Amino acid sequence: MRKVAFLAGNDTFPKDPSIPPLRFTQNDARELAEILEDPETCGFETRLYLNRPSQEVLSDLDQISGELGQDDTLLFYYSGHGKLRGNELCLVSNETTTTRLGATSIRARLVLTYLQESLARRRILILDCCHSGAIGSIYRAVDSKSALDGLADSFGSYILTASTTIELAEEREKDGHGVFTKALIDCLRDGVKESITVNDWYEYAYRRLRVVANQTPLKWGLQEEGPSFEIANFKARHERERQRKREQLEQERQLERERLERERQLERERLIATARTRLGAYVALGELTGEQAEEAVALLKRDEARLFPRDRRYRDDLVRFSKGEASFLEVFGAGQSLRPESAPRPPENEVSPPLTPPEAAVVDQPLTLSEPPAIGQPVTLSAPEAAIADQFVTASELAVAVEPVLLSEPPVVLNPPVTPSAPKVLPGTDGGGALPEAKKSISAPPEKIALFIPTLVVIGVVILAVYFFFAQGNKSVPLADHEKRASLAVTNPVEHKSGTPSLVVEAVGMGFASLNNDTRFVFSLYSVSGVVVTMVDPGSAAAEKHIRPGNVLSAINNENVNDPTDVAKIMKALKRDGKQSADFAITIVSIVDSTRHVTLPLLW
Repeated sequence: MRKVAFLAGNDTFPKDPSIPPLRFTQNDARELAEILEDPETCGFETRLYLNRPSQEVLSDLDQISGELGQDDTLLFYYSGHGKLRGNELCLVSNETTTTRLGATSIRARLVLTYLQESLARRRILILDCCHSGAIGSIYRAVDSKSALDGLADSFGSYILTASTTIELAEEREKDGHGVFTKALIDCLRDGVKESITVNDWYEYAYRRLRVVANQTPLKWGLQEEGPSFEIANFKARHERERQRKREQLEQERQLERERLERERQLERERLIATARTRLGAYVALGELTGEQAEEAVALLKRDEARLFPRDRRYRDDLVRFSKGEASFLEVFGAGQSLRPESAPRPPENEVSPPLTPPEAAVVDQPLTLSEPPAIGQPVTLSAPEAAIADQFVTASELAVAVEPVLLSEPPVVLNPPVTPSAPKVLPGTDGGGALPEAKKSISAPPEKIALFIPTLVVIGVVILAVYFFFAQGNKSVPLADHEKRASLAVTNPVEHKSGTPSLVVEAVGMGFASLNNDTRFVFSLYSVSGVVVTMVDPGSAAAEKHIRPGNVLSAINNENVNDPTDVAKIMKALKRDGKQSADFAITIVSIVDSTRHVTLPLLW
């Protein structure tokens, strides 16, 4: 299917100086031809005639119109002067003279004749000249019926004119075109619609000129069948433009995402640097350990979206602490100081008295013993002895304090019976151990000896009572630190030192016990909930994750654990569901460390 466009433009008329020259007719024809020959939108074959003789134009039009078939399109465009010869419109060429107008011009009726003779069923005539509306007189004359019959077989034949019969066609210097042709060019250049028909083309020019010019475009449609035929199709261009805009928008969005990511990365780095500096200061003060500080910094480096809720809350607290919105105590809690309490130092102007050893007894002085009182007889103490005895717990008070322990535990024999042996013969005595008669007289003991013996007796009783109380009440010795308490608790994986039964879960290589008064005392656990870890298999995944006895398991897969039987139930459900891993919420409690919640995945 061919689409051929003839475009003629005349602006100089050397044969007749009375015809004024025009300025922009060649621009009109040249630029319209450039747009019509665009293969993507219009696809016309263009033939451009600028200041050419009328016979050359008509000869070529006659030849091409005879070559076209029914599926082809033929367009003729003229820009220049239009002159009236009676009721007939003549298109002025470069050889036209007013005295011989009919013979030297392009007669509009002749152009229509060539259009009639063409087999092309899509035809359009466009005239941008003065008095161009006079072309319509052909269809008002007596022979109008024959003229219409000549176009009867066309899909649609159209005539577009820049003005009426009595109006002049205007051209403007600021546009560089005639106002009518400028509107036609803008319609095809802007691509106001994906498909532009002849009617769309005319409506665009008509609305434009009714506002900006003093001329009225006209249109005739001859033997129209259905919608007017298409002049240009901008679907491919619009799709390409939309694709370009989408790519540009996506590129801008990608640049914006990269910019935001860089800003977030810089903000994260500044936050981590600030946190490291502030935590380092507390490490230097001894209120935080280096391990705790590194774990806090590592948590800030992790992706917030992949954290569990508890760790996310802890991370939010660390962020507020790094920004100065939260204090150290708000994030890490009270009791974080690792610095030991220093002993009060005396003022520099005070000098401590020198230590002197107690005065020793004279060796050469003979030792004299007082006769011990009978059983049940009260002992009379001197004033110094009574003052010292008041500082200690009396035997009756000690018996009242120890009585509940003696009732709840089996008695312990403090002084086991000793098998008597043969008496030894002391120097200065006879074989029976009796003293010589002269030495049986007992004299009063010295004041220092009388004060020392009761003191030793009272101190010994207090030491024995304290030892007896701890031996019966706890069956353990005071522990130096948390790790020693944990080691005592795992000597028996089924029942640890507190006497509470322990549940061993082989799937995870750990043993658990309930948190009661005994286990809380043994492991120094006072403000946490869950079950305490009493045993960790050295070769298990729990050991690889540095879980130790004394840690507290508070949840499995976000299900709270309050008793070892809860662990068994949850593990049984996980095994039934075919799960191969679970998340254990472990609370690490230490005498010197702060309480923090760590979530560790364990394979089982």
